[in-house]
Formats: sequence, structure tokens, C-alpha cells
Amino acid sequence: MWYKDFFTDIALDFWEKSHDQQTTKDEVAFLHQLFRLPKGARLLDMLCGYGRHALPLAKKGYVITAVDIAQPYTQQLQQQAQNLRLPIDTVNDDLSTAQLPDQYRGAYCMGNSISYFDRKGTADVLTNVGQHLQSTALLVLHTGMLAESILPNLVLRDWQTAGEMTFLMEHEHNLQLGRLDTQLTFIKNGQTEQRTIYHYIYTYAEMDFMLAQSGFKLLRAYAQPDGEPYEFGDEQAYLVAQKI
Repeated sequence: MWYKDFFTDIALDFWEKSHDQQTTKDEVAFLHQLFRLPKGARLLDMLCGYGRHALPLAKKGYVITAVDIAQPYTQQLQQQAQNLRLPIDTVNDDLSTAQLPDQYRGAYCMGNSISYFDRKGTADVLTNVGQHLQSTALLVLHTGMLAESILPNLVLRDWQTAGEMTFLMEHEHNLQLGRLDTQLTFIKNGQTEQRTIYHYIYTYAEMDFMLAQSGFKLLRAYAQPDGEPYEFGDEQAYLVAQKI
């Protein structure tokens, strides 16, 4: 599990600064409008990261269980929740096997994190989450790794910036595994560090199949949090499924 040890030190800084605050605000508004649940409703934040969705949703009155395998994230989020007196409990565990404490009225996985898992891992995550969702609960999955999204737009080598950090992304498409292997070279304050990140690529139809096998019905997909329908070539997808 590459992601167990990836999010440390410079990678933590990179991940936090690479997210646009306006996009996060738009996604939180999108989730709030989509769930339409009363205050006190329990939501599951799958692979919560540093809590960029969990914190504002808790401020809106939701009770959040936030799961992530990266301990620095869960520790930071739990401390913030305590300082702000927000109803957030963190679970530092692998989502495919984590023992979750509640039944939830909704769940979401943002930040492209669902693509970290291979086919078995994705099925295990969806099955485990499904067991802890109430009937008809909504599941929202954000991904930029649908085949219909990433392959038409793939640039194999790209320089980007995040805060005071510059980083080089070099992609290799592993045809046999259906996976994008990305070497990241971080440059910050004259220091250079390399990490490798892996994303599995699935077609829309494969995601539909895996959701169905795990007890969900894929209802619709959006290209943006504003509700624009997803179409071939759109860079992002927000998949909305319902437990059946």
C-alpha cells in the first residue's frame, strides 16, 4: 500500500497546498445540497486527508467520522476538531478493513482518493462502506481517473507549483495493470525529494459495475460541483450512487 507511507513530510505540505480553496468551498456546498440531511446526521468521510471537507461540513451541523490511513492527517484533524469543538471522530485505519463505529446517512470520498485502490481493493472499500450505510444513503466519489477523463487529456511530463513548492510530474501508463505511475520531484527551498504515486484507471462502466457488485446504484455523474453533467473528456467526475 504505497499510500500508507506517502503522506509524510514534504508530501503532506504538497497535498495541502495543491488544493484550491474555492474548489473545496464549492465541493462542500455541493455535498451539503446533495445530502440535504438535518443537523446531527452522521456522515462518513472516506480518506479524509487533512479534513478540508470534514471541518466545514461539521460546522454545518453534520456529525463526521473521518477515516485515513495517514496518521499525521488524522492526528491533525482530531486536534483541530477538539480545538473548534466540532463533532468529528477520526479513525486511523485502512478503509477496506476498518471497523467503523456507526451507521451513516451518507458518505463521500473526495480528492481523487478512490483511485488509489486496485480492483480488489476498490471492491473491498465499497463493500465495507456499504455495510455501514443506511438504506438509500448516498455515496459520492470524486475522481479524475476515469479512463474517459485521464486518457484523452494525459500530459506525460508537467511542471506545477503549490505555494512555495515547485514539482515535476512524470507519468507512465502501465497498460497491464491499468494504472498511472507518477514520479513526483519536489523542489522546495533548494531541497529536492522524489516520491512515486499510483492511480488505477477505470472506465465509467467499470465503476458502475463495481458499485453494483457492492450494493450501490450509480445514479448520475457531474463534471463540476455546480451540477454540470459529466461527459467524455471532462477532467473530473463526481459520481453519485445510492445504497440499494
